Amino acid sequence: MTYPPSIRAVVRDHLDCACSATQSKSEALIGDLEAREVLVSGLASLQGAIDAIGLESELREIAREELDLETLETRKSDSLDFREQSVWSIKSALERAFYAGVAAGAKAQLEIAQKDGAR
Repeated sequence: MTYPPSIRAVVRDHLDCACSATQSKSEALIGDLEAREVLVSGLASLQGAIDAIGLESELREIAREELDLETLETRKSDSLDFREQSVWSIKSALERAFYAGVAAGAKAQLEIAQKDGAR
């Protein structure tokens, strides 16, 4: 999501009109908007790389093995979509999912860095 210059101008004008002391606040807010744009762009690239790595299939495998769930898809049936689970099995599944996400994120960052280096 990119904020158009007109929104930046409105934010800056609104904050600058309050008093001259708010100038630093205005610049900080504009900086935050620009930082958010970079973050959103980076997250989109990272998410695309993670999807390509197959994190979804890893999560399905964890759900099958740790939680004995056939699928992670909504089936619009209470008997199929809601399950009783032990706390330890949920904890185990969350731990595996966390570490799978860490590994996928590291791999995605490496792939992004390699693409950027190739340019």
